Amino acid sequence: MAGAGPWGGPAPAGYRPVGGGVGRRRRRTWLIPAVLATVVVLVAAGTTAFIVGDSEDSSAGPPADAAGTAPTALPVFPSPTGLRPPVSGPSYAGEAVEILDFAPENLAVSRDGTLYVSSNDATGATIYEIGRDGEVVNLDVGYPRYGGRPVIGQVDFAYTGNPDYPELYYPDSHEYRINQIVSSGVATVAGTGAKGFSGDGGPATEAQIGSVEDLAVLADGTIYLADYENERIRKVTPDGVISTVIHVPGGGLSTVEVGPDGAVYFTDLINCTVDRLDAGGGFTIVAGGRCDETADGRMGEGGPASQAGLLQPVLEMGPDGTMYVLSPTRGTVRRIGPDGIITTVAGTGQPGSGGDGGPAVAAPLSWPNAVVVDASGALYIVEITTHRVRRISPDGIITTIAVRAP
Repeated sequence: MAGAGPWGGPAPAGYRPVGGGVGRRRRRTWLIPAVLATVVVLVAAGTTAFIVGDSEDSSAGPPADAAGTAPTALPVFPSPTGLRPPVSGPSYAGEAVEILDFAPENLAVSRDGTLYVSSNDATGATIYEIGRDGEVVNLDVGYPRYGGRPVIGQVDFAYTGNPDYPELYYPDSHEYRINQIVSSGVATVAGTGAKGFSGDGGPATEAQIGSVEDLAVLADGTIYLADYENERIRKVTPDGVISTVIHVPGGGLSTVEVGPDGAVYFTDLINCTVDRLDAGGGFTIVAGGRCDETADGRMGEGGPASQAGLLQPVLEMGPDGTMYVLSPTRGTVRRIGPDGIITTVAGTGQPGSGGDGGPAVAAPLSWPNAVVVDASGALYIVEITTHRVRRISPDGIITTIAVRAP
């Protein structure tokens, strides 16, 4: 969505990080479903969350003021036992490659270090593959541009061991589907093409979904999706059954990751938090709870992440459980280590793009929209307004590795 950035300037065209505005809570009336196997209501910091077990209909939950168990606000981190196999190779680190009509918005890294970048330009949407040697391949998924809206959202993978087809998954935000690229082409794994909410407990391809912002795909093919418009994290099992994992009325659930211990981590744009849901249903606020309106976007720097301020957080998780939290409007990337301390690793909180060859913490970032980490510990960041992908080396030096051709 178009809106004002922290410096009073316009957001990039097509940018839609938040529904309802930064830090604003929306209130709606919720009906109690007729059939519900398990509902755990959690109330913390003004947020009500419904953890939903298997049910035929999880379209709603109890009223927002229902009594519940308050979660702790202490960060809990996974052990590096690995539900997802770690990425085995570093990604491209050379000179900037130039790509015609390049308009990157999201990216992911495969097990062998290949980068996949979704691009939504004036003529259409596609996914580019950037190999470890810098070779660029347009996967040409064949999407036109609909009314100025970007179509392809965040991409993710199932690590099946097939080196030729890494089974790339991506959300189609125009057709309200989750698609998969396989050797035979593109297949729909969730959604009907109509926006809405339906189908929990049944086939995912017969279920309606809203605008999905992000995916997390496990090694067995389980898919977690952040269904922003329906205020839910939903899950699609390997046999194709969809369900709701957690429902946060009034929340803005935007990005989702699964930790090495199997816990689900997700960001709430409205409440400015990173949250954790463990396998037993325990809910924890890992970071945030205050919306960061400081000039440099570093509220709580050097202290516990659970006491820090965030703004429109975007989450990435490394193989060891280290978290990276990006703020598009603040232009920063922050790290939450296993000790629960939050520090800034990139961005100054000021507008602009530059600083290549120098420390990332001194380099401005221009509307960063996505971040991933490779096997070496290097970070890759998409800048929307400058049409580039930037790399932060393990020693903290920032460079550009892909940019739109002049």
